[in-house]
Amino acid sequence: MDFGLGSKTPGTCVKVIQYSPGDAYLVLYLLESGIYLFIVYWQGFELTVAAGVWNEENNNVKVDGVGATLY
Repeated sequence: MDFGLGSKTPGTCVKVIQYSPGDAYLVLYLLESGIYLFIVYWQGFELTVAAGVWNEENNNVKVDGVGATLY
């Protein structure tokens, strides 16, 4: 998924996907320490979280961690 990270990778990236009913929110937190948190929230349909470590390789962000869909 393209979050349009640009040249400065660490930070907070948000993508909103419009659905009917409601919107889905995808949030990716990339900390300079190499830790990430990824959250997907679509009210009434999905709540997913994943966390772990990340690095940048060939202009791509690679993540390694664990996650779970809570509903």
